[in-house]
Amino acid sequence: MFIDTHSHLYLGELQNHIPEAIRHLREGNFSHSIQIGTSIETSQTCISLAKEYDIIRATVGIHPCEAQDIPIEEIPEQMRILESLIQKEKTHIVGVGEIGFDHYHLSSDTNEATLQKWRQIEWFRAQVELAKKYNLPVVIHTRNCSSLTLEEIWISKLETFVIHCFSEEWSFATKVFDMGDKTKISFTGILTYPKSVTIQEVAKKSPLERLMIETDAPYLIPEWLRGTIPYCEPIHSLYVFRKLCEIRPEKEELIEQKLWDSSRVFFNL
Repeated sequence: MFIDTHSHLYLGELQNHIPEAIRHLREGNFSHSIQIGTSIETSQTCISLAKEYDIIRATVGIHPCEAQDIPIEEIPEQMRILESLIQKEKTHIVGVGEIGFDHYHLSSDTNEATLQKWRQIEWFRAQVELAKKYNLPVVIHTRNCSSLTLEEIWISKLETFVIHCFSEEWSFATKVFDMGDKTKISFTGILTYPKSVTIQEVAKKSPLERLMIETDAPYLIPEWLRGTIPYCEPIHSLYVFRKLCEIRPEKEELIEQKLWDSSRVFFNL
C-alpha cells in the first residue's frame, strides 16, 4: 500500500477534480493522502476534506511565505485558533505544517526582507511549541536557507519531523538523521528529473526507513508526465516510488512496505 504524505487538493485546477483524484487514490492502493495546511483558512479546508473522505488526514499550520507577512503581534491569537482546531478535530489532524523557512520568496526591499526573515523564525518557533504540546509530527518547508533551517530545528529540540520536498545535499540529510531516530526526508517528483542527480544520490544513500514519498500536488509533475497533464495529483507519488525503485538496491516489495510503514508510524495512522 501507499501513502501520499504531502499534497494540496484545494489548490489550482486540482480543486475542481477532487472526487476524481480520490478515486484514483483508491484504485492505486493508497491507504491515505495527507492534506497539508498553509494558513488558517487552508488548514480548515484540509480538515473539511478529511471529514468528507476517509482516505484523507490533515495537518494544520502557517507556511513561511504566509507567516512572513503577518505581524508577530498576531501570533498569540493565531496560535489559539490552531490549538482550538487541534483540540476539536484531533481525529482528523495528524501533524503541524507546513511550517519553516523560505528565503526565495522574500521582498526585494532589504529592510522588508530582514523583517520577513525574523517573522518566519518567530512563527516557526511558536508552531513548533504547539506541535510539541500535542505530540504531533512537524512538516517542514525549507528553501534557500538550509543552515538556518538546521539551526532552528536543533534549537527547537524537535524529535519528530520531516523535511518535505527534499532538495538538499547529502550533508544536510545526515544532519537531519543525526537529530533523532524519528526524523525523515520526503521526495517529490523532483526526484524523477534528469538534472536531480544530487537528490537522487541522497535517495540512494539514505536509510530506507527514513524516507517518505509525496507529490506536493498540484505542483511538481513527475518527469514521465511533464507536458502531458495540466497538474499533478496525489496518485502521481507512484512515479516517485518508481524512481526510488530504479536507484535503490532493495526489492520493490520491500521499498513499498518500508515507505508505507514509515509514513504510517510518522503520522500515527
